[in-house]
Amino acid sequence: MAEPYDVLASLNRMLESEERREQYKLQASLSLMQFAQQKRLQDIQLAGQRLELLQAANTQMIENQAQAFLEESGLRALYLENQHEKPDTWISDFSKDLHRKMKKKGYGFTKETSERIASAVFASEAGNHKAIMSIANEIGAHIDNVDAGISDVSTSLQKELFNVFTSSPKSTFDEDRINEMQRTSKNQSLILKEMVDFGHGEYNISPDISFDEILSSPEEEIAESMFNISSQELPELGEDDTKSVGTGTTLSDDSSSVDKQISNLAIEISGQQEDIANINQQVSLINSKRLSGVKLNKDEQDFFSQAAELRSLAEAEMSNLNSEIEDLRQDQADIESAKRLHKVNVARATPMLGHTIMGANRAGSRY
Repeated sequence: MAEPYDVLASLNRMLESEERREQYKLQASLSLMQFAQQKRLQDIQLAGQRLELLQAANTQMIENQAQAFLEESGLRALYLENQHEKPDTWISDFSKDLHRKMKKKGYGFTKETSERIASAVFASEAGNHKAIMSIANEIGAHIDNVDAGISDVSTSLQKELFNVFTSSPKSTFDEDRINEMQRTSKNQSLILKEMVDFGHGEYNISPDISFDEILSSPEEEIAESMFNISSQELPELGEDDTKSVGTGTTLSDDSSSVDKQISNLAIEISGQQEDIANINQQVSLINSKRLSGVKLNKDEQDFFSQAAELRSLAEAEMSNLNSEIEDLRQDQADIESAKRLHKVNVARATPMLGHTIMGANRAGSRY
């Protein structure tokens, strides 16, 4: 038989449940705010890692392409022939060789252009490839103008570089090499712009940064470009390693917190179900007494008059608790999705990109 039902205890239970529900709502809101902050910090760090990787890969491509251009243009061979000269006259002697007519085993560049090329070659051999890349861009600009039917807008330097190199028997590079060097130079400008934007709080990397020239390069060039990057270790953001600066919690911590809140709310629902069962039992008992002619005391009369309202309050509370559990389950699904996405982003930002690019190149070569 059911024990006498305490109306005040039932009301207190509902008030306490409402108070705890409000606390859960506050905790859930704070948890979502912390999660959003944590995800933002992770996105920023991953964007920074991707920029570093893009810069490292592009720098390697610049070096490889500059060296390939020196070989294919014949400039390195002429440079090596002058190594026995005195250091203080090395550049000037190399410049004179570039200025000599083709029939005298030179190139036939003007004096000014010869000096510019000589300085660029020496700088490239010392590790600074900017000037050599600039020469390739000048040649590429004239090629683009010719293709567009506006060759008359090309500068005298652009025409001279194109005409001399293409007519020299020492040069073997083709238009594809120049196109690759142009794209790499464009990438470098875009990457530097992204780095500046990153410093100003803009963390979305432009899709205009292309690595088509990597995928179209021979595999040996890709391997050489990516070797140094692949041998380096970048910090990995494991899901349990990155904590919120505000709370010190990880995504796994947030997931566990939501699980606990759902469990507590389920206990509250069980309590409300028990309250409703007790109300129904008491109403049944009081009805039995009333129909049998047993006189009801004041507490029983008060309870019977409030039973319907108490039942409605308990049912409304159960509905609210169930709604909150659904919200928390959605939060849990979002957190799990974020954890999976985070793992994918970390994988994409690691040094394994070098091997991925090589794999893509091999796959593309079949078609």
